Amino acid sequence: MRREVREWIDAYAEHLIDIGKARTMHKARIFADEATRCDAKTRKGTPCRCRGLGRRGRCKFHGGMSTGPKTAEGLARSVAALQAGYERWNAARQAAKKAAQQEQDARARARHGLRCHSPIRVRLTAKTRHDCTRQGSRRATRNRGTRTPS
Repeated sequence: MRREVREWIDAYAEHLIDIGKARTMHKARIFADEATRCDAKTRKGTPCRCRGLGRRGRCKFHGGMSTGPKTAEGLARSVAALQAGYERWNAARQAAKKAAQQEQDARARARHGLRCHSPIRVRLTAKTRHDCTRQGSRRATRNRGTRTPS
């Protein structure tokens, strides 16, 4: 629980003891905790159990949420924060995409016996194989049972 809420509940509990509504601190805290609830009627018909210390004591779902910036300066700050957040998200997405592509290339090289670290991406079919252990990294074509002379 947030410190401010706990401090408010404790202060209200002490007030309840002072005015005689509660005899013990435990009971006073229970009453104070209930007083900080939103208590709006939900669609189920039960009172809302969220904390409601904001506007009119309601929670964010029942009227305590901000309606957004009112001034041009506030709107400009909001738009700038939105753009900065998008740029961070897009940079992270591009970095992840690049890392995934490098990992895919490394797996392809390992799968097909490519030990050279050539930046050229080689598309290999089932019949061709790039063999770095042979002279000059020649391509050898494998046909079932027959081999091309080297």
